[in-house]
Amino acid sequence: MEWLKKNRDWLITLAVFLCFALALLLYNVFFRDKEGSSPAPLEIREKVTFDRSGGKDSPAGEISDTPNAAESASFFLQPGPEELFGKLENLSRQEFKEETQKLPGLKVMWPAYFFSLQHKNDKTAEIVLDSSEDGFGIILVSEIDIQRYPEILDLQRGEKIWLAAEITGVDPTGTGQFFLTTEFVRFGDYQPPGHKLKDTENETNQ
Repeated sequence: MEWLKKNRDWLITLAVFLCFALALLLYNVFFRDKEGSSPAPLEIREKVTFDRSGGKDSPAGEISDTPNAAESASFFLQPGPEELFGKLENLSRQEFKEETQKLPGLKVMWPAYFFSLQHKNDKTAEIVLDSSEDGFGIILVSEIDIQRYPEILDLQRGEKIWLAAEITGVDPTGTGQFFLTTEFVRFGDYQPPGHKLKDTENETNQ
């Protein structure tokens, strides 16, 4: 007790310092990222609409909303997988958790390059694709209806296709993976209507 009385002022100073350090640590962990480095919101730009009532998933040829949602489905062309994952990987742990909870339900249309067929049954096949032609992009994993799109079974590695799909999940490990539920597939030289227009404009300007 005598020692505590003699060193009371020093102990009080030490306690105040420790409380301040703990408060600063908690602030850095829980609040600093949100206040100082919050990323810009994802910019949703173009989209393409597929008309379900006009034959086998025929493109409506427009980049806008359609009044009859029951007969159409719209998919965002942007952001692409690299842009979307780039924004997600720069988030804090808490922000990543919050943002990825919003992804399920987001419908996108992305080009991808076939990598492998994981497994299949009588109705579906799970395929793995890469968002980059060089094989070092974001991995896309999706199940495809092979009764509707039997061409999937004949794809060669590196062959390009377009997936109109809903994002169901994301894995941040490695180069990153998106898990998709695919509704429509396009093969060969297909380009969404907006991209065709842009390609023509670029060639004209050159």
